[in-house]
Parts: sequence; C-alpha cells; structure tokens
Amino acid sequence: MFIGILFIIITCVGVSAKNKILADVPQLDGYYHMPILGNGNQYVFNIDWSHTYNRYLVTVTGQSLAWATATLNIINETSVNLVCDNGMNLPGIIKYPTNLPSICWPTSKDFTCWNRLLSNITRIHVINMNHLDVGYNGIPTTGFINNILNIYFHQYFPRAAILAEQIRRISPDDSFVYTTHPWLLSMFFNCPSNLILAGIKLQCPSNDELDLIERAIRTGAITWHAGAMNMQYEWMDERALNLSLDLSVSLAKRFHVPVPCVVSVRDVPGVPIAIIRSLNQYFSQYCSYKPMITVGVNAAVTNFDIPNGLFRWGTSDDLNVLATWHSFGYPNNPGSTYTNPGGLALDDLVIIPQVGVGLAFAFRTDNQ
Repeated sequence: MFIGILFIIITCVGVSAKNKILADVPQLDGYYHMPILGNGNQYVFNIDWSHTYNRYLVTVTGQSLAWATATLNIINETSVNLVCDNGMNLPGIIKYPTNLPSICWPTSKDFTCWNRLLSNITRIHVINMNHLDVGYNGIPTTGFINNILNIYFHQYFPRAAILAEQIRRISPDDSFVYTTHPWLLSMFFNCPSNLILAGIKLQCPSNDELDLIERAIRTGAITWHAGAMNMQYEWMDERALNLSLDLSVSLAKRFHVPVPCVVSVRDVPGVPIAIIRSLNQYFSQYCSYKPMITVGVNAAVTNFDIPNGLFRWGTSDDLNVLATWHSFGYPNNPGSTYTNPGGLALDDLVIIPQVGVGLAFAFRTDNQ
C-alpha cells in the first residue's frame, strides 16, 4: 500500500517537473513557415520540445535545406540559438506580431522570420472558382464572349460536376464544391439558340450536360455567389444592382437551394460604400444574417494593403456588411504542393481564429 502511494507521488512529482520545464521556456511547439524569396515557395519547419534533450528540436519538413535537423536553445524569453546538423550556428529573436510567436534571424542573409502556423484551426473551406474575364483577350481568341461561354458550358461545369462525384465515391467524408457566377448558370440553363457573334457560334449544352449540372447543383457540388458576375458596382444605380442580384435568387428558387448572401468581386473592382445600404435592404428578405462581400484586387490597381481577415465594413453598427479584402491578387493561382502553395499560402487565407475556421480561395486566373 505504502509503496503504491509512494509510486504515485513520485510519478506526480516527475510529471510536475516536466511541466515545470515547459513552463520555464517560451512555448514554441508547432509548425512554422517562411517564404522563399523570389519564387513564391516556402520552407516549413516543425519545432517540438524534447524532454530527453531538455530543449527544442527542429526538423525541416518542406523544401530541402543545407541542414535537416537542428536544436533550438533558449537563451532567455526573447532570444534563441539555432544549432544545425551541418554546424551552422544562428542567433534568433522571438517576436509576437500576433498572439502567436515568430522567430526572426537578424544576422542571416537567407532567413527572415519563421511564422507560426495556426494550431487552433480545425477546418479550412476551399472556394474553387475560375476567374471570369469576358473580352480580356479580344476577338476571336479565348476571351471573346462566346468562346468563354463555350468553355464553361462544355469544360469547366462538366469537369467540376464529374470531379465532385468522383471524390464523393472515393472518399465520402470529403467533398469538392465549385463556385461560379449566376450569369453563367443562367445562360447555361436558358441558352439562346443560334446565337452567333463575330462568326463564333454559342454551343448550347446537351440534355446530358443539363442533367449533369442540375444534379451537381441539387447535391451542393456546384454553387454560385450572390452577384451576377464580376460587376463594377460604381457604375450601377440601385435598380441595376437589384436586377443583377435577382439572377442568383431566381436560380436558388428554381433548384430549391438557399439564396447565397455573399457577393464575390475580383480583378479591378470598384466597391462604393453606398452599396452597403442597398445590400442590407435587398438581402433582408432572404438572409438571416448580414450580407457579405469578398474582394480580390488586381495587383496593378492598388497601392495599399488591408490585412487579411474578416471585418465589418460600414457606417454604423446597423448599416454594415461582413467583408474580406485581398490586396495584390484574387489571390494568385493555387500552387501544386504545400511547399509551393501559390494563392493558397497562409498569408492568402482568411483566418477566423475565434471559431477555428479559415477560408482559402483557389481561384484560377483569367479564363483558365
């Protein structure tokens, strides 16, 4: 009996000692990322506390470096020393630009700062979309209106629907959702026959294609945002705005799905603050929450940077919308791997840490 109690006491003391060690040093456990200057890729590092060595161990999990493992020695609350397996020794500084730590290397010509990946995010919603830019390439090349419609009708829409079905069969717990513009879907289901523009014929969808896309909509594999397309709202009066929003509502009623309450604006948008009152009035009949605007700005037309995140945009507590704003890109095309993320890099995500959710915009650029 006594021996059993003594064992429990020793065990508790041992656990307390381990916790004491962790309490005495900065809490740096987790994954960190650092952009690779000049090519858009990133390094990824894992930092983990070792009770055996009584220090942090670092491993490179992304792009290869001249070293693969290292120890991170704590000097004090704000200073560290990185000792790499190739003999490199690097002093660093712990900073807290947010409530998560970053480790910066002021004496290195190759390293800037390692930024902590958020650990409390439990779900990332990926918005898959092709960026619509009618007329961008001129006549008769890709960007001409009938070419664009033909590509969406016979390539993008069917591919999205088929991919969603394949993913659902292979991995029922996962899903692929493709987002598009109400104007495109309205044209798809109400296709004007014999429409020829500049000698290019609009090729209306077949019955099989119509059935495929309708099934994808009803199962949630294809959806749309609330705006008709990428509109320049500063050119519209309220009547034109409401007519453009009606396209989305009519599709929702046709297929018995919820009315979208989020307007997507990409490329060179003008979003005047006067639109806020109109959006609140219009969506009050359809949405139980505030309407939302998500904006991605062409890198060539902005000289200011708004931090990524969800915020309220408006003139008062009652007159506002939820908003996200991505400066310098829609974002860019998504990359192929986590070390080459493209527009899916952490800096491009909209993170809402309070609820553990993030938004990633996998947008293909101009008519791709």
